[in-house]
Amino acid sequence: TLSTQNEAEDMRDAVSKALYQSVFDWLVSKLNEVIRGQPMGSQETKYIGLLDIFGFENFKTNSFEQMCINYTNEALQNHYNKYTFVEDAAECEREGIPLAITEYPDNQPCVDLIEGKGGLIQLLDGETHFKLGTDGGFTEKTWASENPFFIKPKSTVPDAFGIRHYAGDVMYTTTNFLEKNADTLKDDVRELFSSSSKSDFIRSLLPPVPEEVKSGRVKRTTVASSFRTQMAALRSEITSTKSHFIRCVKPNPACNPLCADKPYVLSQLNSAGVIQTIQIKREGYPVRIPHEDFWRRFRVIAPSKADRNAAEGDTPGKCLRLLQWWQCVYPFTARDYAIGRTKVFMRPYVVDVLENRRARRVQALFRAATPCLRAWVVRYRAEKARLQALREEQERIRFANNTSADIQGFAGAQAGLTDQVVSLFQDLATVFPHFDLPVLLGVVENTQTREQAVDILMDMQRQRVDAHLPRSMKLVLDLAGLRTEIQEAMAAKDFQTKDQVFGMTDADMEGLGFNQEEKDKLSQIILSQQSNWVAQERLNQLYPLRPLGPPPPGAGAADASSSAPAAPESAQHRSEER
Repeated sequence: TLSTQNEAEDMRDAVSKALYQSVFDWLVSKLNEVIRGQPMGSQETKYIGLLDIFGFENFKTNSFEQMCINYTNEALQNHYNKYTFVEDAAECEREGIPLAITEYPDNQPCVDLIEGKGGLIQLLDGETHFKLGTDGGFTEKTWASENPFFIKPKSTVPDAFGIRHYAGDVMYTTTNFLEKNADTLKDDVRELFSSSSKSDFIRSLLPPVPEEVKSGRVKRTTVASSFRTQMAALRSEITSTKSHFIRCVKPNPACNPLCADKPYVLSQLNSAGVIQTIQIKREGYPVRIPHEDFWRRFRVIAPSKADRNAAEGDTPGKCLRLLQWWQCVYPFTARDYAIGRTKVFMRPYVVDVLENRRARRVQALFRAATPCLRAWVVRYRAEKARLQALREEQERIRFANNTSADIQGFAGAQAGLTDQVVSLFQDLATVFPHFDLPVLLGVVENTQTREQAVDILMDMQRQRVDAHLPRSMKLVLDLAGLRTEIQEAMAAKDFQTKDQVFGMTDADMEGLGFNQEEKDKLSQIILSQQSNWVAQERLNQLYPLRPLGPPPPGAGAADASSSAPAAPESAQHRSEER
């Protein structure tokens, strides 16, 4: 038979919703399979799950969707209450602390009103499965509830009922409850998808209805009952894990930056139960610190020197004596703190007092220790300078002794030297330790005075340094004020690149004869010139200089003649590039 326009539109909407739900469920299952991975051995895979729950909804007209959303919020709030306050009570009992919180908000009757035996979901399913069921019949059945969280409307409102949720009272309109709760997708549509498509994926989206459901032996699953089953599975999963809660607060309705609407924020905190939780927590002991951590932090304000100086032992007793001492000074009582088996339980005011006293004590100790610290720094620097000077003197003496022995042995091996030549040779060998002794002796024998020998040796030393060190590095070493013998030692060590200079360690510098002033000066010069070197290297890479000189061998006369007129331009280009 042909369907009417309204029936066809309902069928279209039902197919769209069913396909959307099936694709969404398939996508979530595939993502979970990829993320979860394979369990290793007999151990289950560990994971971190994020649950983004619905926001509590209370509109001018609330229907079946709002009841499901608020049911979810109510059930998760129930888990939050139990996890927060029941776990708190269990910890107090383990620590031997009297329970400070004897009552906590329990919304379990409200959850039972929705999902329990004889609850709203059961009544809605019964009316949905009844062939002559109506929205009005479901509403009248709900009015018979005696649950304290149920709100019966006035007689002038026949299609409504209310629930006292933890976030506030909500009135629901029961119009179209039965239609939204029923699975309006026809069996022949499911059979059409499962039989006509060539894709296994499409056939899996809308599987056919089981025969026991068609025959009526098993009731069809409604939207509300399916939602309740999923909610039970979710709560079971959450209960088996360690939960952490994040409350998201919207600062203002317009979502403007740097603007907080205080009444709007407060209403959200009240709806989420945060304010109530804070009030109840403050009545108990919200601050809980292990004994060792408490004593390690607050021992500095302990009244007894024996307790402060004691290494270990009787930590709970020391914590108790500390709290009793400051109790005599500040207006808090023994009910504001408690010593458990492994932790110290305190209220916020007690912690504020202890932190304030600790900060003042630390500042006083720091002021008293400042002169001693400054004196220690002065002594440390003086001792460091003395040891550095001693090491340099010892190195100089060791080098001088070794050099003197080598010089005397070499001079003694030479025959026919006068005492004046030997004395001058030994003197200059000490001044120029890096020269070969035969070369040095030859200079001394061929000069008449000490000044002439020194000038010749200085000139030879400059030539050796200039021959071995690049001009740019020689400029840097001169700017650093390094002695010529150090430059010669670097040339002898084959220092040819700036990278070698950058890579020198303190041990390398000491081996070359650097003193502390020369180390500092060279480091400053390297840092100041490094940016210029990097920039010059980049310019050379981007604009390489053209080679100067005659044309390459083998160029013909025609080539030489053709390039002759362009010589001034080439010279000009080279000048600009230089």
